[in-house]
Amino acid sequence: MKKITLFAFLAVPLFSLQMRGQDLQTRNKVLATYDLVSAKMEMENIELELQQEKEKAFEVAEKLGIETSGISPKGNYYELVRVDEGGLLLYRTTLGMGSRATLNAENVSVAKKGVLLEGEDMTVGVIDAMSALSAHREFIVSALDRTTRLVEKDAVSRVPSDIESKRKYESSRAHATHVSGIIAAGGFYVGGEAKGIVPKAKVLSYNWGSDTSKMTAMAVDGILVSNHSYGAKFFDDYGEILSDMHRNLLGAYDLSSYRFDQIANKYPYYLPVTAAGNDGGEQVKTYLNFPNKKNVDMLNGTAVSKNVVVVAAIHEVPYYTGPQDVKLAYFSSQGPADDFRIKPDISAKGVAVYSTTYYAPELPTDALDINRYQKMDGTSMASPAVAAVFALWQEWAIKHSKSKMPFTAATIRALMAHTADEAGAAPGPDHLFGWGVLNAKNGVHVMEGAMAGVDATLEEGTLQQGEEYKKTIEIKEKNKKVVVTLAWNDPAYKKYASSYGYNEKTMIDNPTLVNDLDIIIVKGDKSYLPWKLTKNHIDLKAVKGNNNVDNIEKIEFTASEVGTYEIVLSHKGSLEGGKQDYSLITSIGDFKDLKKVEEKEEVKPEDREGEKPEDKDGENPVIESDSFGIWPNPVADQMYINMNSRYIDEVARVRVFDIDGRMVRDFKGFVGADGKLTVNMASLTVGSYFVEVKTGKFKKKVRIIKR
Repeated sequence: MKKITLFAFLAVPLFSLQMRGQDLQTRNKVLATYDLVSAKMEMENIELELQQEKEKAFEVAEKLGIETSGISPKGNYYELVRVDEGGLLLYRTTLGMGSRATLNAENVSVAKKGVLLEGEDMTVGVIDAMSALSAHREFIVSALDRTTRLVEKDAVSRVPSDIESKRKYESSRAHATHVSGIIAAGGFYVGGEAKGIVPKAKVLSYNWGSDTSKMTAMAVDGILVSNHSYGAKFFDDYGEILSDMHRNLLGAYDLSSYRFDQIANKYPYYLPVTAAGNDGGEQVKTYLNFPNKKNVDMLNGTAVSKNVVVVAAIHEVPYYTGPQDVKLAYFSSQGPADDFRIKPDISAKGVAVYSTTYYAPELPTDALDINRYQKMDGTSMASPAVAAVFALWQEWAIKHSKSKMPFTAATIRALMAHTADEAGAAPGPDHLFGWGVLNAKNGVHVMEGAMAGVDATLEEGTLQQGEEYKKTIEIKEKNKKVVVTLAWNDPAYKKYASSYGYNEKTMIDNPTLVNDLDIIIVKGDKSYLPWKLTKNHIDLKAVKGNNNVDNIEKIEFTASEVGTYEIVLSHKGSLEGGKQDYSLITSIGDFKDLKKVEEKEEVKPEDREGEKPEDKDGENPVIESDSFGIWPNPVADQMYINMNSRYIDEVARVRVFDIDGRMVRDFKGFVGADGKLTVNMASLTVGSYFVEVKTGKFKKKVRIIKR
């Protein structure tokens, strides 16, 4: 059975229509789920707050005679952005030091149709030190169409005349152009060596001023993915930690972590992707007097956010055969978060990545060079590759949904963890590679299997306060690999850290997880639990047990016996808001062997007459016109909904109301290849209910009895 429940400164218009990202229909459907009025007010407030923070920081820096921007020996541009509650000046820096092969993103096609996924009609946001070079030849649509697929959303000033300012300008723009090329370079030149992951996608390129305001603007414009190849500067030009306060904040959930989580939580289809940082090589001397910390605790700022995907850097893996093929880049910052959450989340190639770049003209009269390329290292190079794969997966989701709806960001995160290639010295996730190496094809295999309804499911649902949700999977052969992954978009943790009086033990004792969901698989007297990290830096490893810190939980095992396995989803304590949306993916067997989507013969209207739902063992389905049916009625646990074959692959919304008109269940799912949906009703109390089913122009409301 398959189930898929599925700044620009403020002078710029709030909702830009010149680059919508996805098509208008998809965009409008996503925006219909957001509160756009409060979004505008939120952006204005964020913009004012960020500007005041920066002005205060510049005042402090001026009094102390400290520079507010510069270029590091590694060529990274940095800039002062704020001063925290403890008086610590905080700087932001770029994170520079063949992505397609490592991510298995080459020639990802859609099942048997042979349609390449190349980011067509997709838009990816890129926030960096400066806007990228839109005129670079790799962003031009074609030889006949000379328009560019990259929009410079923030105005770029003329090249400065003094040498130092020119170096900053060139470094910033080169970094942004390189990052954008990894995502969407067309691959028309240099033998296609610089081809991006989604070469037909559009890019919205911003500078990092007021980044969270711009993130909100992107989210409410229907953008699904944005890349952030920058982070906080904690080390000087010689690799020394700037202060003891900076060391203390490594791994801490701070104001920037909170802000990114707040945006991601408010706009559940929007997923920010950020680089883990390039401070890994400084770990030994940073903790020279801390013997308990070896090869750990080097993340900071947004790389500690919960709902953001944080990317580590690895060397290229041309042909993956096992974890022994994966080598971490020496500079990639180590996790975990201070509450021992699994961070980074995922890894991708970040060494010797060849992409587009920018060189400043020697003279103002010189022509702009639009043909430049270079190799760069850094988690800055790994992050955009991951963002691009997420855009590719969303392209698949939209193309396969007649409702034109994408997956939620939680579903993309679940798919990422579910299908990653193993990396590291031991099975399971770790604090270096996260869940492993991102695998684009595996993600498509699982989506195809889920749509086909065999050996995989993908659902988006809502867990109510006090509810326990159960579903079963059938294992028909022994020794089959079973993977079940749960992810959710957790509310931002309001007690974020600052340099004033922070102690990492506080975060260990008070994890940042707000809504703590749990998943377990049961068969008879056997229980299967999710991965988690031990809360011990000396013996940091992945074990299986009750996870109370991560908002991704993954169970995997080899089935030793056939039969029915029950998945139980529940929660601890109280849920903020009284409920929590979640995404749940299951698969049985190797990903590449999952059943693919077959071409379907279109059913003509005249051929639909007389279709009747199948009677189930004497149970009487509620029959309506259009061959719609619900059975059994009365229902105990599972309710089956029969839809006409014309609705196959469409998203149906099922809402259940009690006799007083209160909605008690809200479920979205693709109509399966058999024209059916399954809804779990076990948590409802005995009584009468109304079930409303809606897809496209079809809508039915039927009364049922829960026994």
